[in-house]
Amino acid sequence: MRRRTLVLASAGVAAAAGILAVVGTASAAAHPAARTSSSCSKATLKGAYIFYNDGWLVAGGKSKPFSIAGIDHFNGAGTGHGVSTFDVNGKVVNANSPNASTYTIKADCIGKIVYDTAGSIGHFNMYVSPSGHFFSLVETDPGSVGGGLEYRAAR
Repeated sequence: MRRRTLVLASAGVAAAAGILAVVGTASAAAHPAARTSSSCSKATLKGAYIFYNDGWLVAGGKSKPFSIAGIDHFNGAGTGHGVSTFDVNGKVVNANSPNASTYTIKADCIGKIVYDTAGSIGHFNMYVSPSGHFFSLVETDPGSVGGGLEYRAAR
């Protein structure tokens, strides 16, 4: 039950980018070397990842909003642990609850991850950037509509 909402750049930043595009720059800084391979494995996820996600829980024809935020630590070997706070319909259900996870990632950077937070199990399909800097996920459990992104904060 993880979903993240993205915030777009402000108009001022967009205008500055447009001015630079028209005027140009005297010199262009070299970009750091990017990983050119699109191959992934369990080792692609390693380090601390920060997230905030929200979505809906659906049961008996009724839906309730939820949000969750926290940090996950992945070891690069297919397991992880973290801490999160989970809110359903305006009520905190789990505050700073520990979680455990297991994951698999294929060479095409598509994988699956399972989170266990205080006995609540969530199954997700995941799509990993080849650099491992972030991944997107969508929950596959019946009765949940959620997905989002996790971003690496430290390696």
